[in-house]
Amino acid sequence: MTQDDVLAAIRDGARSVRGVKVRTHAGMGLCQGHTCGPLIEAVLRRELGAAYQPDDRLVRGPTRPVSLGVMASWGEGLAPCSPRPMGEGKGARGDGNGKS
Repeated sequence: MTQDDVLAAIRDGARSVRGVKVRTHAGMGLCQGHTCGPLIEAVLRRELGAAYQPDDRLVRGPTRPVSLGVMASWGEGLAPCSPRPMGEGKGARGDGNGKS
């Protein structure tokens, strides 16, 4: 993603980091927005001045992946209080047999 992409998103109506992300898919790379988010914000502040609309929350808390098999094992409408991270003692299906 380039600064020109951010400027194009601004021309298209983006007035916040979220607005740029929606139009460009910024934040979907390896940094998950930790590098590009502040850079996008700087471009928005420079280009828009008072029209810039700061987002309430730019960075979300860390998450960890959970396989669909593990979620399926929770049952309908149920979720464990502390799910195990993928690969800790359960197979890909979440049933302990290690088979996918």
